[in-house]
Amino acid sequence: MTQRRERRVVVGPGDFGLTLCEWGPTSGRATVLLHGFLEQGAAWEVVARGLNRRVAAPDLRGHGRSDAVGPGGWYHFWDYVADVDGLLHEFDAPVDLVGHSMGGLVALLLAATRPARIHKLVAIEGLGPPDTTTHAVDRAIQFLDHRRDVPRHVRLTDLDDAVRRISRGAPKMDRALARELAARITTEDASGSGLQWTWDALHRGRSPTPFSSAQASAFLSRIDAPTLLIDGAETAFQVEDHAQRAAAIPSAGHVVIPGAGHLVHHDAPAALIQALMAFLDAP
Repeated sequence: MTQRRERRVVVGPGDFGLTLCEWGPTSGRATVLLHGFLEQGAAWEVVARGLNRRVAAPDLRGHGRSDAVGPGGWYHFWDYVADVDGLLHEFDAPVDLVGHSMGGLVALLLAATRPARIHKLVAIEGLGPPDTTTHAVDRAIQFLDHRRDVPRHVRLTDLDDAVRRISRGAPKMDRALARELAARITTEDASGSGLQWTWDALHRGRSPTPFSSAQASAFLSRIDAPTLLIDGAETAFQVEDHAQRAAAIPSAGHVVIPGAGHLVHHDAPAALIQALMAFLDAP
């Protein structure tokens, strides 16, 4: 497959743009891959190359090399969905949409609200976080506190430090890929004596909006695209009502990947590629 290409795509008002990673042909049905929290489009490198098809993976807002919200802004979940909605105008036909974790929930919500844009849908460890409606007041307090005292990045001593931090979170990731990804999303810090991440530190701030399982299920029940749910056999991220949320999606299939935890695309990329191709290539 061809090397990864990158370009900027304007997806919203005010010239707000995402950086889009692309592999393979430039025509035909696209498979769009959405990364998880604090990852980047290029994190799909191994999977994208293995799929042997037209693949596109954005850095979601405030991640990787995409635009951040700027002073006074905040990250609200539906903004990610709106960005991907705008991004899909880049592709002529309905796309195959695949999302991991946070990106999986983005994919599910978009499939429920823009069904004509989605050909097939895959959510990898992506049915959403635990229900937090009983903690709504506490979340609001934390949000206000973070608006007054915004989160900041830790200083990275050098690229090796960044690689160690990525590898700590994804210990099964290929070391060369970890170094490539670290180099892509670090920049010199203000002091000039170290590095910092390019993803926006505001992502560490608390959202004021609690996650509601009941509300999520209302969206899941509206999905009409052929859907596959993929989980890692060793995941520690599965919520208590996982089965109920999965059952809300009409006729969703389910695959469990042995030897993989939450980061299925790093833990078992070959098995993930096989599962994706079997689903996406089926009539």
